Amino acid sequence: MPVKKAPTRKSPAKIATLEPREALVAAGLRLLADGLPSIQLSARVVAAEAGLKTPQFNKVFPELPLFLASILRRLSDQVRAETLQAIGRKAPSRDLVRKAITAYLDAILRRPALPEISLAMRADPACQEVTRERINSMVMLGTLQLKMAGVPNYEGLGRLGMAMLFEIANAEFEARRALPEYRLTLDAYFVGP
Repeated sequence: MPVKKAPTRKSPAKIATLEPREALVAAGLRLLADGLPSIQLSARVVAAEAGLKTPQFNKVFPELPLFLASILRRLSDQVRAETLQAIGRKAPSRDLVRKAITAYLDAILRRPALPEISLAMRADPACQEVTRERINSMVMLGTLQLKMAGVPNYEGLGRLGMAMLFEIANAEFEARRALPEYRLTLDAYFVGP
């Protein structure tokens, strides 16, 4: 499989109003959205996209894993926001849990860099912390929704169901597409009798 090159732009996407840290994270997110694999993110490539110099990148992020953890956090925040938007302020129900599951999996599919970075950087403490926060947040959200929907054994169901959700998200990342048969299994687990 050919390696994708960083998109070349005629002029850097320098945004004078952004602090260097925010400009670098925004540049990294743009590069990923343009299809650059996360493994090709480097201080030089990201700094150029942000309209900054490589030493400025290194000053803000002395180690690349710290930058990747910032990207991971931003992608996680986007997924959480999309999931919360899908459920809105509606009364909790099993159907609402179904909508949240679908929204979460779809949001992850639109951001392949999230599982890509999570898997590649799973041994890095900064990335581990972001992943731990994402998991705890989703478990708490799922458990609360199940409790408010009156589902028996909501705590155990929430924890085990979230583990299944994360496994399906990883499987879909590997397949690079939604896996309806996996989603139906999860749907039956949460929404069944």
